[in-house]
Amino acid sequence: MIRFSFYSVSFFMILSLSACQYAEEKPVQETSLQPDTSAPPVEIPIEDSGPAGLRGIALRPSFIILRGAGQGAHVSMDVWFWKNWAYRSDIHDQVTPPDETTPIAVEWTIQDSHVATLNPDGEIIAVAPGETEIRARLQGHETTAVVHVDPVERISEPAAPSPLPTPTPTARCQATTCVAQGKRCGTIADGCGGTLDCGTCSASVCQPVTCSAQGSRCGMIPDGCGGTLDCGACPTPSRPPAPPPECRPTTCAAQDAHCGAVSNGCGASLDCGICTAPHETCGGSGTPHVCGRPLPVEEAPPSPGARYPSRVVSHRTGTGGGFGEDRLPDVVLGPPRGGGRLHGGTDVYSLGVNGEIILEFTDYIIFDGSGDDFVVFENAFEVARSRPLRTYSERGFVAVSNDGVTYYEFPCDPHTSPYTGCAGLTPVLANADIGPVDLLNVAETGGDRFDLATVGLTTARFVRIRDGNAGEGPVGPGTAGFDLDAVGILHGTLP
Repeated sequence: MIRFSFYSVSFFMILSLSACQYAEEKPVQETSLQPDTSAPPVEIPIEDSGPAGLRGIALRPSFIILRGAGQGAHVSMDVWFWKNWAYRSDIHDQVTPPDETTPIAVEWTIQDSHVATLNPDGEIIAVAPGETEIRARLQGHETTAVVHVDPVERISEPAAPSPLPTPTPTARCQATTCVAQGKRCGTIADGCGGTLDCGTCSASVCQPVTCSAQGSRCGMIPDGCGGTLDCGACPTPSRPPAPPPECRPTTCAAQDAHCGAVSNGCGASLDCGICTAPHETCGGSGTPHVCGRPLPVEEAPPSPGARYPSRVVSHRTGTGGGFGEDRLPDVVLGPPRGGGRLHGGTDVYSLGVNGEIILEFTDYIIFDGSGDDFVVFENAFEVARSRPLRTYSERGFVAVSNDGVTYYEFPCDPHTSPYTGCAGLTPVLANADIGPVDLLNVAETGGDRFDLATVGLTTARFVRIRDGNAGEGPVGPGTAGFDLDAVGILHGTLP
């Protein structure tokens, strides 16, 4: 009702003015655009924003007054997008969404084509006094603007226009005017292949127009004298609050979790299962939510006899060997029975040249503790009255394994003194038939000792001894190969 009253008064005033002008035969030739920048845009919820992600649309200006038939103006669309909070202005026929290459078209319609006509690019041409409404649609969303035509000039009877004329190659071109282009002097193109004479330009004649005279409240416009006017910054509509981000639950696999409970990232928990392999626990190997065996620690043997091998996995007798083979496996499974510093023991199995034997610990396995971890006994002995003192030895290679398939061999050169890393170098002093054997007492037991750290293992279940084929000593070069008495654990843990 307020708008109607205002228009009624305006209509009366303009009509009175028009009558005077006709009396003076000075018809008004100006077109007034009154953009209503305070009109809020049509806000579009994010769920209805469509593929383009529209957030809001508005027509600028939203209220237009045309004074006289044939007068024209342009209306354009402002578009807001949800993506990147992008904003586009001065849109006529199409707009390209942010980060896209395909534009979307603007659809224009006018309510009453007897008052004004509307071209597809937003150009409005006055036809007769009255008021009508312009509608612009963008992907199903609509915004409007009001067009008011004042009866300032004598308006001829128009031909019935189509509601939305479609331009064709033969369509009549609507020439622009000096006023519409903001020019008051000089020659300019009329937009239809001709020119317009806007008068003679001179410093005393050309008076720049103002923003208010052109109905502009913001932006840069021509001043009518070849320059531009800054009508202020155009306001940007306030942004609606961003919706909270959608929570997407994670999975056990995405977190590399194989067991136990973990968070799904959205306030709930996930059950990632249990460990089913023998002796494995969730996080047992030190990695959370991963099945594995607990890291080994040094432990006392379950019994004194557990320090020695439980069984002979395999053996191969080489050339010249075989002594004690009839007493396998017991002859190599228990504690050592050495002959002392000057005599080689006979409670042994002779591997022979290039022979081999593999032993397994089952109740107690070797562990990489502080210093040497296990000891190998062979019947080496010192040659009496030799100067310098010499030891008769038959060297062998020692290797260890956890699975009985992959073995790690200690470095050994059986042909070059002092034969570091080989077994069969040190006489066996301990004898279980004479008294208890304390493997940890080096001075009382003898034998050759080995450290798992040398081959980079933490534990070992299998021990392999291979003859080095390098027997030598005062008794001559002949040899029956490596003579194994026993193997014992110094540092161990439960399997």
